[in-house]
Amino acid sequence: MFKNHLLYRIVIFNGFIGAFLLWAWMHGYVQRILAGETTGIGYVMITVFVLAFCGLMVRVQKASNAFNEVKAGTYVDVRKLAIKSSFVAAVGVWLGMLGLIGNILGFSQAVESLNVAGGPDAALQSIAGMTAGMKVAFYTTLVGISLGLWLGVNSHILNTTIALLKIDAEALKVPFQQKVTLNNILDGKSVNKAFEAARASVAAELAVKG
Repeated sequence: MFKNHLLYRIVIFNGFIGAFLLWAWMHGYVQRILAGETTGIGYVMITVFVLAFCGLMVRVQKASNAFNEVKAGTYVDVRKLAIKSSFVAAVGVWLGMLGLIGNILGFSQAVESLNVAGGPDAALQSIAGMTAGMKVAFYTTLVGISLGLWLGVNSHILNTTIALLKIDAEALKVPFQQKVTLNNILDGKSVNKAFEAARASVAAELAVKG
């Protein structure tokens, strides 16, 4: 049972996004975007997003388990978890940059389609080429920014939980260290007692032989 409800918040948010995408698919908007994106960079962004989202869910699971342990009074060192979770926000930024690269490619395609030296047929072809290039520029930017924003919100939800986890974990750090120190002292005393008993036994045997 997830006491911090991190997984629930992630599921609810992404459920709304999934419902919106389903609506957009049923009305043909998604197909129109994929058909208008001819550079292939849109599919690259989708692949990167899916991989990052899978990594996000792994971090959500680990953060939820750590949060539950801390709430149960067990100290957990979450520094490594925080560092490894930072990639989610970074990928969101990269997706936005890929969208801008697609925008540049689309405008380049539109400019290359210009042909002012030909006749009416060439002008029509130029207009068609420019329209296709503008579609590429618009759609790749839309896909990149949308996927980056989607991943960014998920990252914010995760990072907020980890930040709260750090606060609670730090409160348990000193008692945990004191417990470890006490256990080490007790273990040391046990070792000393065992050593003294063994030495006494050997001394007794030597005394008998002597």
